[in-house]
Amino acid sequence: MKLADRTVDTHNRGTVHTNQFSISQTSKMFRILSDSLYSDKIQAVIRELSTNAYDSHVASGNKNPFKITLPTAANPNFVVRDYGTGLSREDMESLYTTYGASNKNHSNDFVGCLGLGSKSPFAYTKSFSASSYYQGMKYTYIAALDESGVPTLNLFNSCDTDEPNGLEIGFAVKQHDFQEFSNKAKRIYHYFRMKPIIEGGIGGNLQDHKYSNTNIVISGEGWRVCRLNNDNNYFPSSYHRIDSGVIAVMGNIAYPVETAQIIGEEKQESPDHIQRWNRAFQKADIDSWKNFVHEIINSGLYLELDFGIGEVEVDASREGLQYTKDVIKTLRNKTQEIFTELKSMFSQKIADAKTKVEAITTYYTLNELAGGWGVGASWTDSKGKTHSINSGNDLEYKIPAGKSLYVFNYKSSGYRSRRLVALTDKIHNETLTGKGYTYYSAKKNGKIAFFVCDVKSEETAKKIVTKYCNQNDCFGYMMLDTKDHTKSNEGFDKLIEDVGQNNLLKVSDYKHLSQSNTPRKKSTRSSQGSVSDQDVFFIYGASKDSGNITNQYNDAQFLKTLTQTELDDFSDSEDIVYIPITRYKSNDNENLPMISELHYMINDASMKNLIKDMFGNTKIYAIKSSLVKKMSDDGYNMIPFNDFFMDSLKKIKSRFDSVISYNDLVEYCRKQYQDNDANTNRFYNYGTVLHQFAYHMLNIFGLDYAKFIKNQDMVDAINYHLITEFFADTIHRLKYDITKFTKEEYFYHMNSILQTIGIDQIDSEKIRTTNVEYHSLLNMIKDRVYKFDSDKYVNIIQSQTKTKYQLPKASEVRKTIKEAIDKNPMIKYIMGTNQVTGMIRELKDKNPISSLDSHNSHNSYYTHSKDWFAQMDNDSVDLFKIQLSSLIK
Repeated sequence: MKLADRTVDTHNRGTVHTNQFSISQTSKMFRILSDSLYSDKIQAVIRELSTNAYDSHVASGNKNPFKITLPTAANPNFVVRDYGTGLSREDMESLYTTYGASNKNHSNDFVGCLGLGSKSPFAYTKSFSASSYYQGMKYTYIAALDESGVPTLNLFNSCDTDEPNGLEIGFAVKQHDFQEFSNKAKRIYHYFRMKPIIEGGIGGNLQDHKYSNTNIVISGEGWRVCRLNNDNNYFPSSYHRIDSGVIAVMGNIAYPVETAQIIGEEKQESPDHIQRWNRAFQKADIDSWKNFVHEIINSGLYLELDFGIGEVEVDASREGLQYTKDVIKTLRNKTQEIFTELKSMFSQKIADAKTKVEAITTYYTLNELAGGWGVGASWTDSKGKTHSINSGNDLEYKIPAGKSLYVFNYKSSGYRSRRLVALTDKIHNETLTGKGYTYYSAKKNGKIAFFVCDVKSEETAKKIVTKYCNQNDCFGYMMLDTKDHTKSNEGFDKLIEDVGQNNLLKVSDYKHLSQSNTPRKKSTRSSQGSVSDQDVFFIYGASKDSGNITNQYNDAQFLKTLTQTELDDFSDSEDIVYIPITRYKSNDNENLPMISELHYMINDASMKNLIKDMFGNTKIYAIKSSLVKKMSDDGYNMIPFNDFFMDSLKKIKSRFDSVISYNDLVEYCRKQYQDNDANTNRFYNYGTVLHQFAYHMLNIFGLDYAKFIKNQDMVDAINYHLITEFFADTIHRLKYDITKFTKEEYFYHMNSILQTIGIDQIDSEKIRTTNVEYHSLLNMIKDRVYKFDSDKYVNIIQSQTKTKYQLPKASEVRKTIKEAIDKNPMIKYIMGTNQVTGMIRELKDKNPISSLDSHNSHNSYYTHSKDWFAQMDNDSVDLFKIQLSSLIK
């Protein structure tokens, strides 16, 4: 990408000597350029390495895709392999290692230009491999941070190769980041014109890029208004959202546009533009344009703008745009032109509609963008009759005797029914708008389907239309003759006129939706009958058809439908784990978990890996009770979920062996950590004296407090506070969030002080992670899944072993520390200036003395602003620590 040149006028008359600025090659500077530069480390690495691979293919003229390997349990590495130019050894050791050096800033054919992207892996990892295939040679390097934090490139091997030219970059990925790498890959490659070959990854639709789905509502040259997908298997969707209502797409990269930058104070750049704008718009139009730009995302829509490479300036991180005067002007002009184009298209689009239903749906689609342009809109049919189309009313019809009209995905026939299929005598306005009637019949992206039932079985027809509507994310209607299916299209003349004869679908053309896509396996059970997707549902599991099961069964929120292939696999299963259900709920009086509670346990973030180890690839079904008995009689091995769950608990009991002796210590620490001072020793609504003391000492001295504080009782008190908080609170949080200390510093320190109570060679972080799983599982069993009969399940994993590690009571430590504080007025003053809860995760990485400033302190010595505290520099802070420590005896 060519960089924009800027001319700067300088005045150097009278200058005696000139010195150029330079950049110091320090670890801090390298960290800024390859780590701090990016706010989203994982997305940055995927984006930067992928655009480099794309550029390499452009440079070499290779029109074939590059290859990406996403991490999995079998191969926990992220790898990018391109088949472009490759780099010679000289270029690898000069150009590749130089920050800011790029061979792409002479042409807008390339996305890159700054020479930073190749170093982006340092944002995620301390080392990565880089192999260059160049003219029959392979050069293998390891890029790593040395002891001082400066990047180095180390040649490990060079050898002959018959591999094509190109680069291969790879590094190991932490297990808990596997899913995020897959999610971010979808987000990035959705916008790539040359989509890479993908291997590995978590979830389906990656290898063939079926996750990438753009629902275009309306478009013009270089722009598209699109709708978010309802199905979260696709990107972008209501869950995997884009970052703004307006997206600038340039060189395979989507830049979220800060809409406030566009619609801020009007700064028209030329009289011609002002005149054109005023001719096109009145004040109301300007407000509508601002709403169009700013509020579009709130309606589930977004605007994509195409730009040529170099047309707008971007941040060095390529995470956003540079909002220069020219960029703002370009964005504003383009969105204004789109807005005026949309306005001129409004009437014409409606006039061009062939049917009344098409005119109404077009009106609602455009009016959603327009924010009220179309009030009073109408449509004239081929006979010259004018129809009002913005009344918000249903289209009502008189249904003759013996005829039926069904609506799909709109509402159920009754409150006990779970199928969104109901009789009706109208085309409902909510289906014309696409917004749906209830939460369960949410907004649909697909075009309304109108079916004629030309098959004999009404139930089969309903299943086919239901599957069609679910697959195409749409509402549907079906016309039916209750006596003679060959006459189903008769008697609906007015409806067919409004819909259009050419828009009618025949149920018989979609019979394949009720059939298996693969040959049915030969069953060994002679008495086996067919299994219906109305009788058996997924609760947990995955299949070759649909990956992770996500197809919700109408409005039964936690039951997932099976495809015909999945039903075939179910019928041929050796073992079937099941929960019997009646009316789509677990059977009463059988101490079965509720389907919803089981769903929450399976999807609890703190138990993700644990559930995978417990259940593995076993599929868990909800099966109607009437079918359970029949299947048992037919010879199926039916395994009740309660038995399976008990066996699963036994299977993972050993998982907790490494921390089992700490569980009693955890409970003791919880009790002591929450133990309050007596009223006379407790600050109202704040932490205990001990908590506040430890907080302030850690804030001032950091983890080196033992070097400054010579009173051992005080040091022991801080150690005690850290230990009890570690076991009572820190280990139960899912992420490390103590901003004052790095993760490594904190856990290293915890290991050292835990040795003071006899815990040696402890893996603090492993104990934290395992205890989170342990207590989450216990609490889930007792409080949600088995509320009334949990003991037999809890006792399988709950340890009765008492800890051998002893700690004093919190009240004893508080008494000791109170006596020590009473002898140190300075400590009393510090604790009085700023009341805190005492939780160490509230410590901030900033000048600790500035936090002593408080305009609302209850301490009466200083009631005015104490800004002189905040003005202390780092040297003064260090001196303060030394002087303060001398007062602590």
